[in-house]
Amino acid sequence: DLHLGEFERLLQTLSCRADAADPQERGAIFARMGAIAHEQLGDWARAAEYFTQALNLAPSNASAHGVLLDALCRVYEGAERYRELVTMLRDRARSVDDQRERSELFRRIARILAKRVGNADGASEAWLEVLAAGEDQEALAFLANEAERRTELGELGTILARLAAVAPDAKAEANVRVRRASVLASIDGR
Repeated sequence: DLHLGEFERLLQTLSCRADAADPQERGAIFARMGAIAHEQLGDWARAAEYFTQALNLAPSNASAHGVLLDALCRVYEGAERYRELVTMLRDRARSVDDQRERSELFRRIARILAKRVGNADGASEAWLEVLAAGEDQEALAFLANEAERRTELGELGTILARLAAVAPDAKAEANVRVRRASVLASIDGR
């Protein structure tokens, strides 16, 4: 308990310092407070609050935002607060001008929705946002599997043609083309 009390006092001290600091320094202080709340106290709620404040005050460079966003994602994932995580990532993605960064944020959203939340429709929407930046093997593979699950064979054939074009090697491309041929044959066989 004494050890935890020391960290609580440290957070109080840092909070006072943050009040008197300029915005850039305040962001760094909140990031440190988030790390203490998360790593030392196991207080997911406070860690999320501090990391969010740090993220809002961070200079507008991708590396600072990336580090804080990763920390906040770890906190939300550790607390299994996936819906909040998705909401935060979606808000962040909509505010980003860089198409590549936006695409990576939607990739994270899609993975979380598919694997953690079990929301295939939401994941599909996020993967479509990833594709707005250009063809993507992971996005197309997910969308192909979803089209197949829904037995939307026409859509599946189209997606598989796109997937074959971005296959990582000749063997993978051949496998996708065989799968597509099978789909097209079943469409013709109707």
